[in-house]
Amino acid sequence: MQKWGFAAVLMLFLLACGCLDDPGGWTGHDPDSSVPGNGPTESSGGASGGDGGQVSNLLAVYMVGSDLESDNGYASTDIFEILEVAPQNRTAVEIVLAYGGSDLDGWRGMTIADLSDLETDAGDGIIGNEGLYRRAYKSANMGTQKSLDTFLSYLRENYESERYILVFWDHGDAYRGVCFDENHRYDRLELPELSKSLEKSGLHFDLIGFDACLMANLEIAKSISSSADYMLASETIEPTHGWDYVSFVSYLVENPQVSTPKLGREIIDSYLDNPEHLRPRTLSLLDLSRTETVLDSFDSLVEAMDSRLLIPKSYCGLGASFTKARKFGVEPKENSEISMDLKSFALQVGEEAPELSGKAKTLLEALDSFVVYARYDPGEAGAYGVSLYSPHAGEKAFRGYNPDTLSETWSGFLGNYLERTCADLLDPTISKTGHSFVVEDNSGLAAVRQVYLSTACKGGPAAGGPIFEVLPAEGRAPLPLPEEKGLEGGPSFVLLGNRPAEKNESGYYSLPAWDGKWIYLRDRNTGSYALMSSIYKGKCEEGKLIFFISEVRLLRDGLSRPCLVHLCLDPVNGTVGAYLNPYEFLQNGELLFSREVLKLEEGDVLSTYAVLYGDNSNPQNWVELGKILVGGGTEYVFDYLPPGTYYSALYAEDYHVNFNMTEPEKLVIE
Repeated sequence: MQKWGFAAVLMLFLLACGCLDDPGGWTGHDPDSSVPGNGPTESSGGASGGDGGQVSNLLAVYMVGSDLESDNGYASTDIFEILEVAPQNRTAVEIVLAYGGSDLDGWRGMTIADLSDLETDAGDGIIGNEGLYRRAYKSANMGTQKSLDTFLSYLRENYESERYILVFWDHGDAYRGVCFDENHRYDRLELPELSKSLEKSGLHFDLIGFDACLMANLEIAKSISSSADYMLASETIEPTHGWDYVSFVSYLVENPQVSTPKLGREIIDSYLDNPEHLRPRTLSLLDLSRTETVLDSFDSLVEAMDSRLLIPKSYCGLGASFTKARKFGVEPKENSEISMDLKSFALQVGEEAPELSGKAKTLLEALDSFVVYARYDPGEAGAYGVSLYSPHAGEKAFRGYNPDTLSETWSGFLGNYLERTCADLLDPTISKTGHSFVVEDNSGLAAVRQVYLSTACKGGPAAGGPIFEVLPAEGRAPLPLPEEKGLEGGPSFVLLGNRPAEKNESGYYSLPAWDGKWIYLRDRNTGSYALMSSIYKGKCEEGKLIFFISEVRLLRDGLSRPCLVHLCLDPVNGTVGAYLNPYEFLQNGELLFSREVLKLEEGDVLSTYAVLYGDNSNPQNWVELGKILVGGGTEYVFDYLPPGTYYSALYAEDYHVNFNMTEPEKLVIE
């Protein structure tokens, strides 16, 4: 008793002196000083009632719940999927989770638990409320290298496995990072932290997977290539249900000796084939031993691209290749995009810049060996398996990008390309020849579209409609709307939508007569409607479906959130499918797409937005276009627009977003 009393006094003295302060704000950074677990630690946790042991397969999941768990319990849902098919033979397959990072009881800090802990903890249908774990760190920030270091150290010190699989679960933000801790201002694991932690662990993983959005990047593959054999990730948004853990885990349990590539294929197939899983879905398996070959081929192409930047024809060809490549994380209002598919880009280079086709072909051959297996939904055509930073992501994105993540060659090219693009201050020219148009630009055309418009000065086509407000950057006050002055002194216009303009063999563009049909929201019961601005995104491979995106704000249960509506039009029968993907702006101003994929629900209020074109107006100004209370009869339709006056025109834009537009042709719908 006297010894314990002295120890307690000594402990208090050291705390008072600050000698035991943890600069990271942790409780028990070292495993031996962590908060002890109850129950399973003594009776059924780990091998023979203790930690770890020798296993054939170790599946480790670094699960940062963030708002996905605190708002909707999505992380817990995937844990219950794992427990549904938990192996009985723990020497064949053991599963260990580090979970936390969510503002929810039991999810603050970081908790390390194995299957035995989780099975007992889940008895009441709630994860994290029973104090059952191997280790607990109540103040940990799971968005830091320090937390990942601790989890990987626990794995190394307590398990020996024939195969190691590591999965990161949460929001993903491509080359900017993954795993956002909600309790620490959404701090995330950045690529240097991820790479250093994996190397420091001394572990080599057979497979590293990212059950998160936008993570199938070349930048990420390079950062982890020395620590793993294969990488599994998605190029686009991953819906909140994530991977099919029932199929994945049960397949591993039933086939513990399966090869890693075959296991990766099973994860991809079960994710894409599950009829309950929502679109959009892409998933790819990368052979990281081929990473250097891809990087060398890419650098060789980039070096050749850089040497031809000052040649107008080559610059135009590269700009067209960047523009036409398959994009991910596109956000029209911010004029931003996150990444582009690398194979899609290389294919475009072969067509648009034939002088570089040899270098592009070498890269394509390297990519064919790098991407072991990839699948995508029809709406994600061109997602061939690996993406990288898009040079058209915008100046703001470039300032936050570390191009040295790939190479000095890529870094130098991006700086030179941006400088070349920013020097272009001239608008494209459009001249009429008979019934056709000649469109030219001194530095190349990014897009030529047929656009559909409505006037903005009086609330659109219907008299007495609401006055539009110009919306600047997120969180700022509305700007005054230009009154009657618009293009060439006429009215201001808002964009209802666009499509690629038709081009003939002579290189001339036409402007087909518009019949007044377009996509909008309509309630078949009440007749109420809201116009939408549907911006062309692309077609599926068969060309049977056309895809658009539209900016909206969703008010649901008192919470207002900006969203992108992804629209799928079948032009033959006129049906429109749609889902909403929310996004948010972090405190550092960066945009983060949610994993949520939403459908309209009765009681929602949806506000739609459109870009404003007017005299001296910046084409990045956006206005509120319409608003509708969603009822039982509200649906997306492709039909004749409500009575009013509309317009169509030919629109051209270059790579610096300089634009020009023909005199709009009027269309009156009675």
